[in-house]
Amino acid sequence: MKRSFILILLIIATGIASAQKSRDHYLSGIAKMKTGHADSAIYFLNMAIMQEPDNYQYYLHRGEIKYSQGRYEEALRDFENIDPLKTGMADLWQAKCYARLDNNELAVGYLKQHLQSPDRLPQKEIQKDEAFDRLQLTDEWYELWQNEWYSDEELLEEDIDYLIGQAKYLDALSVIDKKLRDSKKPEVLYRYRASVEDHQGNYRASAMDWTEVISRNKNDYSSYKARGIAFLNAKKFSESADDLSRAIRMEPADFELYRLRAKAYKGQNDLKSAIKDISTYLNYFPDDEDILLFSGELQYEDGNYVDALRSFNRCLKINNSNPGYYKARGKTYFQTGLYKYAIEDLSMSLDLNARDGETYYYKGLARFHSGDEPGACDDWKESAYLGEARAVEQLIKHCR
Repeated sequence: MKRSFILILLIIATGIASAQKSRDHYLSGIAKMKTGHADSAIYFLNMAIMQEPDNYQYYLHRGEIKYSQGRYEEALRDFENIDPLKTGMADLWQAKCYARLDNNELAVGYLKQHLQSPDRLPQKEIQKDEAFDRLQLTDEWYELWQNEWYSDEELLEEDIDYLIGQAKYLDALSVIDKKLRDSKKPEVLYRYRASVEDHQGNYRASAMDWTEVISRNKNDYSSYKARGIAFLNAKKFSESADDLSRAIRMEPADFELYRLRAKAYKGQNDLKSAIKDISTYLNYFPDDEDILLFSGELQYEDGNYVDALRSFNRCLKINNSNPGYYKARGKTYFQTGLYKYAIEDLSMSLDLNARDGETYYYKGLARFHSGDEPGACDDWKESAYLGEARAVEQLIKHCR
């Protein structure tokens, strides 16, 4: 009995380890795909498929990469592997492949299946897709679009986009609200309304509309992401983190989610969790300057100055002409008592941007603590002139 129990535990542990390996390979593949390293992306997706051959997403993304390389027949085989795993998920991709291969009949057939799906793309996106440029000149294409594939609500998208583009938000809301009164597909209209409210900066209202969308479809990660962003913009950080966490569980390869959730955690002053999310992101995108800077700022705020310096050093290794990177590193050197290095970095920052009052303020502090009181006063005078209130306090306290 004991041996059987141990064997069961070993089987479970092996399954968990295999699933974790496939997930890691998948995430690496998507990261390589996003950074334009197609061959490396295919390698990692191959490894993921070996570990977990029944996951349709692996075939879908591998097929997308091969399609982008013009390897349409190979891509088609990946998309065909999806059908038994997730029916209809790759219909549009198969239509695009057959269109590229000049097989009009199958291209239209699969496109028709996609148009019958509740997850179909908007009409304008399909009609503008370059894959169908040649097909649009055929009778088959003309006959296909004689059918009314889209509801009245879905066909409003172009009108709403136009009104948003013209900043006519009240007009857009009026159109949406009129349709909502007797709509058979209100979730589409709630999506539109949330988009308009985002443009207005009315994030709480946007979050409420995304709640209406989610109540009708609890399995769409993009809706949780959108509501999470609305909550984040509304400074409802706990609710934002909850939604973004759910979205990550549903689609861990959407790397933007980790950046967003880090901001939500920072808003809750949960710096450790924010740093963990940013570290996860940087594992896959180690040269993202903006996120390296954000990582250093989080570590600085958390009092972890050694790691902050590592982050800022990486920023400067990538780009040594950004005054903000020298400023950030100079401030960190100041906190560690390395005043000489702080003065050098802050001076370099000012050479690149002489109109930053905060940089003068910190340079003044570093000079004061290194024993150069006259130099510190000169810096604080310049800082105060540029509007830094803290410099005024230092002038009153230390300078005559």
